[in-house]
Amino acid sequence: KKGGGISIGAPIGAPQPTPTGGPDGALDDRVNNMGQEELKIELERMMDDMNLGEGKRVPIRRLDEFTLKQMLATHFRRIEEANNVPADGDLPDGPKRGTPEFFIQELRKEVLEGESSLKTLEALRVSLQSNTIPWLKSFGAEGGLELLLNLLQKSQDRELGDVTHECVKCLKVFMNNKYGLMAMMDNTNGMLLLTKCLDPRNTTMMTEVVKILAAMSIVNEKAHQTVLEALTSFGELIAQPRFQVLMDKLKGRDEPPQLTNAIITFVNALTTFPNEVDFRMHLRNEFMNCGLREVLPDLQNLNRSVSDDELTLQISVLENNRDDDFNELTQKLGDIQAEFEDPLEVFHIVMNQSKNTDVENTILSILQHFLLIRDDPEAKPQYFRLIDDVISQIVLQKKRGRSRFQMQAFRRRRYRTNYRATN
Repeated sequence: KKGGGISIGAPIGAPQPTPTGGPDGALDDRVNNMGQEELKIELERMMDDMNLGEGKRVPIRRLDEFTLKQMLATHFRRIEEANNVPADGDLPDGPKRGTPEFFIQELRKEVLEGESSLKTLEALRVSLQSNTIPWLKSFGAEGGLELLLNLLQKSQDRELGDVTHECVKCLKVFMNNKYGLMAMMDNTNGMLLLTKCLDPRNTTMMTEVVKILAAMSIVNEKAHQTVLEALTSFGELIAQPRFQVLMDKLKGRDEPPQLTNAIITFVNALTTFPNEVDFRMHLRNEFMNCGLREVLPDLQNLNRSVSDDELTLQISVLENNRDDDFNELTQKLGDIQAEFEDPLEVFHIVMNQSKNTDVENTILSILQHFLLIRDDPEAKPQYFRLIDDVISQIVLQKKRGRSRFQMQAFRRRRYRTNYRATN
């Protein structure tokens, strides 16, 4: 299992792709002394900053080395200017633009509307991207993360999509290091606010959030668990299974390929990190039950028609991991040869395992009670989901270190609809 950082774009305030150099000798020296590999990396960061699609990146990559270095010199100079020019209207003894104190002061104003808030967030993203870890730690120590999350929550409440998106971009950069990642995980409300940005109406922002969640899922066990808990809480808020909003986007015919690739990558990240095969299969089955089973053949056909190398890779990873886990589980169960996607075959396995044991009558009783569940089209699926949740807790309790059932969450998530249906 591989850990990793979050892939972060460069700041928004980048130069347009015109080959203009800068007079600052220090900046020019930095660019002129770059080797080929460093030049390539900085070029990609600059194009991320400009939000260029792949089609527009190709001709820029073909420019000669001198022109590329001129563009980068302009890029670095503008970042430097953004970090050092005094803010208009600041008192002489007030914080200078580009310092952590300056952004703390601006975020405390809680101005959400107009270009000023967007420019502040864009400038913050530039500074988070271009400054050192001590700068970022100073911003965090002064309460910067809490102020940024507060602004994110207010923008969500007032449905200010542009502000929300800029907050997400800032968080993405803030979390691209150990300090920022740990600070975000330790914030009780931060990850929930981030998952609430999985807005199907804004596919670009949704793609960024999914990428953040995927990267977090493979950092360590705490990060993996934090992602799961945030998605569980988000699912409760919208009264849906925790992965449903992602699987619904896979069903769309006209969704951008970047989002499709990000979602499949997230599925792979979340389902391959756990060491226990039981837990990996449990998570994968959750995705399957939310619609991945039905949409996977369509994705495979789409992949053949558009020749998307990234999608090809991710689908291959998903299928290979699924097959490997199935083989591991069959060996664990005594080399049972069966199709685990076939309900009848699974039923026969369970019955054969329990035959002439103390649990045989109990299983019969469970099946008999299944027959007595009211055939209500609204309540019946909820009852079976509740049963599935309880069984999942039983299976995973020992492996995930949980000491008791989380029945309060079950009641909140399931009983609201059931109570209305039975009264």
